[in-house]
Amino acid sequence: MRSLIKVMAGVMLVGMLSAQAVDTTIYAVQFERDPNTQNSLWVGQTVTVRGIISALTGVTASRNIFVEMDQQGPWSGIMVYFPSGLGTLPQMQLGDSVVVTAGVLEYFGNTELQVNALRDFQIIGTHAQIAPSIITCAHLDTTETSEFPVDSAEAYEGVLVKIENAYITRVGLGANNEFEITDGTGYVIVRNNYSYSPTVGDALNISGIVETRTLSGTTYYMLRPRSIDDYEFLLPGISDAFSTDRNQVLVKFKTDMSPATAQDPSKYTIVDSTTGTPLTVVSATLSTENPKIVYLITSQMTDAARYKLYTNNLTDVFNQAITDTFYFYGGFVPITTIESDTLPDDAANGFRSNWNGRSVTITGIITGWKDKFFYPFFFVQQGEGPWTGIHGWDPAGFIPVSAMTEGDSVILVGEVLEYGSNAITEIQNFKYYRVVSSGHTVNPVTVPLVDLRNEAGAVSEQWEHVLVSVEPPVFVYDLGTGGDWRVYNYIEPDTFVLYVEGDYAIGYSWRPTELNQQIDLLVGCLRYRGTLYPRTNADIVPSSISEQNNMRVLNSLSSGRISFTIPSTKGQVIIELYNVQGRRVAELYRGNGSGKTVSSVLSHLPSGAYFIRVSSENGTSTEKLILVK
Repeated sequence: MRSLIKVMAGVMLVGMLSAQAVDTTIYAVQFERDPNTQNSLWVGQTVTVRGIISALTGVTASRNIFVEMDQQGPWSGIMVYFPSGLGTLPQMQLGDSVVVTAGVLEYFGNTELQVNALRDFQIIGTHAQIAPSIITCAHLDTTETSEFPVDSAEAYEGVLVKIENAYITRVGLGANNEFEITDGTGYVIVRNNYSYSPTVGDALNISGIVETRTLSGTTYYMLRPRSIDDYEFLLPGISDAFSTDRNQVLVKFKTDMSPATAQDPSKYTIVDSTTGTPLTVVSATLSTENPKIVYLITSQMTDAARYKLYTNNLTDVFNQAITDTFYFYGGFVPITTIESDTLPDDAANGFRSNWNGRSVTITGIITGWKDKFFYPFFFVQQGEGPWTGIHGWDPAGFIPVSAMTEGDSVILVGEVLEYGSNAITEIQNFKYYRVVSSGHTVNPVTVPLVDLRNEAGAVSEQWEHVLVSVEPPVFVYDLGTGGDWRVYNYIEPDTFVLYVEGDYAIGYSWRPTELNQQIDLLVGCLRYRGTLYPRTNADIVPSSISEQNNMRVLNSLSSGRISFTIPSTKGQVIIELYNVQGRRVAELYRGNGSGKTVSSVLSHLPSGAYFIRVSSENGTSTEKLILVK
């Protein structure tokens, strides 16, 4: 009878109104209703609506699908019915964007769209699958137990919804294995079409389409899961545990916890998994914001020690017993341990850390924060020296940009992972952060340029993510493209080049304007070997010597003699010669800035690279020279 009734209604609609289809929305068709009958005011009309497929055939019948507006929420979903006389249906998938021209009708309390010609159903593209709207049982419960009016349930008819933290209260309610759930706000009947045998007390999150159906003479707004994948069973147990200080542990459970047992410290046992030494659990506190989280206060843990957590006779809000075990690293794992503990003979893979894949708690000072870089990464350092820095990567924005800045002392919990061919050791997938204090200073470590290059291998690896100052003198090698540029220095007989990031390091705006320009100070975080990331313009100090103070070399050192013009300036001028180790090997001139030309014989010195340093009241400048014999 169902097909006959609907097909007859469809023939009447096509004959009368197919040429008068009204372009409207699913929301209008569902929301505009007779307050007494709850029937749509659009019944008997032909409409054109747009939406995204949220459920395929088989959920409620073999010729029904559900379509939902992208905005989601109340009044946004509707059933679309294809009479059997239309033949084989087009291939469809969840997330298809569709345009539907159909007649509006009410069938057993459900507002539906009946397609009367396949040409009136058009798939126009693909879209991300609709996410379910999160509701409570009270939204669909029309009995006196619900705080919501009946209209709230009608608003979700045809909509994909999800009810969280529910448990089963009754089973075997009908021929289709219906069962009842509650989340504490009301009761909802679930139509169970799939390979699941419900048991009273089972805890779950459950998704499905809302549909009006009668069971044992009573009409309910039932939940119709689309497949077994819409069942998310909340099995009791520990989902995570980690230290948030040297005497604090955060334990996260899979289900909401009963305060009576969760706050009893005797229900938790923590031991060093290597030595078996127990920790004293002083107190246990259930979070007031998230009933899945318990905070433990313990005796002091050993940094980086692997601990084993046991639970004894805990129960959740569903009265499920929780006896579980979880391992975590206690206290703080030193950054130097994470960075320096590398796999043996792993140069070809970028010196990957043995801590790759482990969840850790670290502490340190922020040396470069997200607001200085194009992508959401940052740098944390613990101490000053090799292996003390680490890179944070937070594309999900777990830590807001406004939450931290340079100089903050922080505690972070996340997963150690390696990225790229250079094996950037970084912390990802953050799950906890805290700013302990602010206003701290980390001094850059002065490192020879040659030790920072990618080609330096293990020598450069130790400076990865550390705030460094490139040992002067350095000069502009090229102006680069797209913001990036390079600097260099000489060590006989080679030229060594270091990249300075400009595309992704957006906290500074200074750029070189000429080749061989001297830079007196160059500071930044070495994100990976061979590439330095300055943070602000203060990290770069180009030479302050004016053009008139620069010494002009008149001939090379190839003859063992150097001729140069003394800068014309007031006061005393000192000109000295240094080797590449930074030791002064000769004083070439000391006297007034007269502007005269002088010569010095240097034939007693070995061939190689040297630097001439000119000092006056206007500042200091350095120029490179090569002596060849």
